[in-house]
Amino acid sequence: MRLSDMKINDHGLITGLSAGSSYYRHNLLALGLTPGTKFTVSNFSPLGDLIAITIRGYILALRGCEADVLSVEKL
Repeated sequence: MRLSDMKINDHGLITGLSAGSSYYRHNLLALGLTPGTKFTVSNFSPLGDLIAITIRGYILALRGCEADVLSVEKL
């Protein structure tokens, strides 16, 4: 499932990082987006380019191309 397919206040679990740019993968791992981490979708930007998630006690805004690298599962 893609992160952009979820709705506000949905809870999810990061199941992995799909094949994508190694630059994005490295940065997402450094931000704590590791497999097995739970998160909540906080908000979407009005034009839909940014997705805000609450993870590990902070809110993180991801661009659409960065969010597409994540493989997630809805809880």
